[in-house]
Parts: sequence; C-alpha cells; structure tokens
Amino acid sequence: MADRAIRVAVIGAGMAGRAHAAGYRNLRSLYGDAAPRVKLVAIADANRPLAADLAGKFEVERVETDWEAIAEADDVDAVSVVLPNSEHRHVVEALAARGKAILCEKPAARTAPEAMAMAAVVGIASSFADGAENALVLDAVKRAAADGTPVMISDERLRAEAELAAEGALR
Repeated sequence: MADRAIRVAVIGAGMAGRAHAAGYRNLRSLYGDAAPRVKLVAIADANRPLAADLAGKFEVERVETDWEAIAEADDVDAVSVVLPNSEHRHVVEALAARGKAILCEKPAARTAPEAMAMAAVVGIASSFADGAENALVLDAVKRAAADGTPVMISDERLRAEAELAAEGALR
C-alpha cells in the first residue's frame, strides 16, 4: 500500500463536493510528503452534467449517477460524502459495510442519536475530526486504506458522541 495512491471517490458534485475534489487534488502541494498520495477515481451525483463538469475539471475518468456504484466499486478505497445531511446516514452505513474509508461532510447527521447510530455501524475505529487539514484525517485515511478498516470523519462537535460510542456506551 505504501507505494499505491489512495483511490478516492466524491459523492456529491455541488459546492462542497467541488471543495473536496480540489482538496484531494492539492493535498500534497499543500502538505508535502506528510500527505498520502491520493488519486481521484470517480465523481458521483444524480445530476450527471454536474458530475461530468467536476470530473472534467480534475481529470477524473469515471462519472456515476448512483452512489451505490461507488459503494460497490473495488477500485475505491475512500469516499467523501458531500450530500444533503438527510442522505448521510444510509450512504455512510452502506459504504462502511463495503469497507470504505469515509470522510462525511459536516454535520454528519441531523441529530446526536443519528450520529451515534452511524458511529456504531462504522465502529469508531478512528476518529471524528474537524476537517481535511487535520492530521487525524490523514492518519485515519492512511490506516483505513492500509488495512480495510472503515473510518468516518466528521464535525468536531460530534467528538463527545464518538467518544461515548468508542467506550461502548452504544453496546
């Protein structure tokens, strides 16, 4: 894994999806060798022209109109979920079931109990963090891509709920 780039897909091609794609594209120019090598492999959005436009801007070859195609893809290690908040839970849970590392745009859920349920499914193997610039994100994605552990990363405000889940409060 050390020599292979982390293969990332972005689900959602709106403003936040564009920011995630740009972040992945520029990660090493901003953070140098401390950042993992990342390759954008797919953009998914129900609005195909929007997804195609974003894919064209960042030379991403694959465009999908169904997020489930990303969940099923064997060539995707990690996924940014940048959909409306009401869509996060079922998408994140499906991605976790397929062993994907997940970066979920904040807020991850509409309620704390919903966030805790998502955390329980993902397993809280790593952390909720505040943004892609956080070193925790890089470490979590590196670990997840290396060993297949699902990871969900989201807003700092959910840290308390994540800690409860990690301590077994949801079992």
